[in-house]
Amino acid sequence: MTDKTDNFDPDALVREFITAFEMPLDLNLAMNLFLEETVELMEAMALDLTDGTLEAHTNVLKEGCDFLYTLSYIEAVSEQFGLTWTPDRVEQISNVLVEVIQVYGPERFEEAFRRVHASNMSKLGDDGKPLRREDGKVLKGPNYKPADLTDLATPSYLASNPKPNFLVEA
Repeated sequence: MTDKTDNFDPDALVREFITAFEMPLDLNLAMNLFLEETVELMEAMALDLTDGTLEAHTNVLKEGCDFLYTLSYIEAVSEQFGLTWTPDRVEQISNVLVEVIQVYGPERFEEAFRRVHASNMSKLGDDGKPLRREDGKVLKGPNYKPADLTDLATPSYLASNPKPNFLVEA
């Protein structure tokens, strides 16, 4: 893992991405990306963590980082338009992230987020410009390098920590 700083600031990393990739501060795009990542995280939490394999845990960790990434983007857009989140919505969103962080620990999650950010920054095309989907979402360019999170996603937490709240008995 890289050196941990006392000032982990995912919003600053996402702002770096917004600037480098000339992301529009578009509320519809932000909401669509956030909803897409929310569904992917919920599916991963429901399916992959019950699987228990390293690949499944790696997917949950990656989806948790993507969730926070899009959340930071939607916060930047919301600030631009003077919008604020209701306390209930903030609590709901925070609870999801707390669950993921509980599974892997804050240091591993921070390092995973940094790696996902570096991976996202590698999406630029050969011309230094972002490739976009029709709706504006940034696509993976030819220099894209996926984040390797396998060393951070080891399921060793199971032996020492209680089962996360989202894993409920049927």
